[in-house]
Amino acid sequence: MATVDAEGPVNVRVDPGVATAYFRPDTREVVLGQAFTGSRPYAMGVLAFELTNASLASAYVAHEREAARRRMSPYEFAEGAERIEYNSVHNTHCYYQESRGVLQQAGLDVPHAWQSSVTPQGEIVPWAASEEESVYHSISTGHFGQYAQSYARRGC
Repeated sequence: MATVDAEGPVNVRVDPGVATAYFRPDTREVVLGQAFTGSRPYAMGVLAFELTNASLASAYVAHEREAARRRMSPYEFAEGAERIEYNSVHNTHCYYQESRGVLQQAGLDVPHAWQSSVTPQGEIVPWAASEEESVYHSISTGHFGQYAQSYARRGC
């Protein structure tokens, strides 16, 4: 979070018209969909994830530059963005591991909200074990397509 702090404040806004959450690097704003405000565990986990995305702003900017330089296809652009975002998956899982005891005491222990899963043996693991698994998951959920479509709409 020191990276986020060094780059300036990040505002958090709840938007009832949004069904998801995202970080806007141009305004340094995390936007949370109204649905997340109904669950404190999910709101905290999603906020941690999006603040981690904010810490990766320079990586996203570098990826945008490289995409323009190489004239990446929308697919290539989306894959690169998802690989960067995997860092947020991994880091959010680590934050959960560090804070799990406090979350349990407060009755807010929901691993899934923190990009984590519980194995049948009770082990807490990141829901994606690798960049490849994260990219595959993002394709199946449509998240990958959002990156590709956004890039294509910009005419890159």
